[in-house]
Amino acid sequence: MEQNILKYYAVMEDVTKGKTPKYMITFQRGYLPGMEQLKGKDGNINFYLMESRKKANEIPDMYLQGKNSLNFTGLKWYTLPVEGIGYAYGCPFDAPTYGKDKKVNPFYDCRDDAYIFIVHQKGTTRPSKIELIVLEHQKVLAAAYCKAAKDGKLNDMIQQIKGNESV
Repeated sequence: MEQNILKYYAVMEDVTKGKTPKYMITFQRGYLPGMEQLKGKDGNINFYLMESRKKANEIPDMYLQGKNSLNFTGLKWYTLPVEGIGYAYGCPFDAPTYGKDKKVNPFYDCRDDAYIFIVHQKGTTRPSKIELIVLEHQKVLAAAYCKAAKDGKLNDMIQQIKGNESV
């Protein structure tokens, strides 16, 4: 796997207080244009893990929703969490605007990137932690990179971007 395609890495921790699972980015490395626009008033970036309302084969069962109701990505499961870890992939919304009021999509310029998720679950029905790996211009290979993550083939790349910090 090429080392220079890793654009961004983040860890999202469960901070749910209500009914809908909420995750806050607690660690990030690299740069992903658009993330700054997802910061809340408290300076944190939060996502809600939502169930899709529509049930169709081409629509993922779950998606991450960010600030201003931005659908960050759908989660296409490669493997559901088994023994505490699952793997999913997705990609940015690829239209220049979103919503009824046509808000600017902050990830439009990154629409060819691939999102890989490592989902950690500790005995509950919702994930305790979600790792996000963004691979530049790899959208068409997202499923293959998800399999590579499951097989441990992205571990060196992830460790390199994380540096000496353990998360």
